[in-house]
Amino acid sequence: MSLSYCPECLKKQQRINELEEEVVQLKARLRYQERSAAEGPFGSSTPSSKVPFKPEALPERQARVGGATAGHPGQGRVALAPEEADRVERLSAPSHCPGCGEVLHTHQWRSRTVLDLPPVAVQRVVHVLEVKRCPRCGRTVRAGAARRLACPARTRKPERIRARVAGSGTKIGVPSVMIPPLSVRLT
Repeated sequence: MSLSYCPECLKKQQRINELEEEVVQLKARLRYQERSAAEGPFGSSTPSSKVPFKPEALPERQARVGGATAGHPGQGRVALAPEEADRVERLSAPSHCPGCGEVLHTHQWRSRTVLDLPPVAVQRVVHVLEVKRCPRCGRTVRAGAARRLACPARTRKPERIRARVAGSGTKIGVPSVMIPPLSVRLT
């Protein structure tokens, strides 16, 4: 049995098939664009501050500005006055403009508080322990404070570092719950 077909009908059917395939691709692309527009510019990783408003959201909710309420006291570091600082360093800006080379004139000075811990220098210490003898019974007594001085045997870290970490927490506003983890790292 032989099949007969019309060449024009075959061309029309091929064109219909191409158009149907193109419609499927265009619908998929449209679906993707609608989904990405709803999710935001970064897809599902969009931060909540960048997510576009829902169309059904009330206008007064869309107009709200984020952040803390006006007049709310900040939680940041407290700036020190130069008199309260242990050291004041004046850092000068370049003398010439990096863009055009013109001589620069001082416009203003700005203060910035930096909490700096000077480097800890390792000290090699020799403990000379006194040994005494009782003239009555002949018993020998040694100074036993070497284990309790600066470096306890169980921690191998100077107690001064531990005290400095604990004491500086209250000065710089570190919450007390953060002090134990800092001192634990020293041991």
